[in-house]
Amino acid sequence: MRAKEGGAWHKLFSRGAIAITGFGYFAERAEVDGFTYYNTALGVGAKYPDRQSKFFASAASYVLLTITKSKMVVELKSLDGSVLDRKEFAVDATE
Repeated sequence: MRAKEGGAWHKLFSRGAIAITGFGYFAERAEVDGFTYYNTALGVGAKYPDRQSKFFASAASYVLLTITKSKMVVELKSLDGSVLDRKEFAVDATE
């Protein structure tokens, strides 16, 4: 989706901190131009990773966000609670 309309969707998405979608049948973290995209799904099936994928698993999953004054932690977790992927982001408390 981010490439549609000449990249206008990516430009819009990247105004935020991260983008999270629920599509397909896999857990994934992709990074494009310093912006992070996550995908999560409750089923397991077809595999079609993003070319910019930094993490990919054919696993039913969910995203857990933990936010404090100084950081945001994003964890892709399997349905049994195990961590598949984890990334920390600094939080700018002045905004």
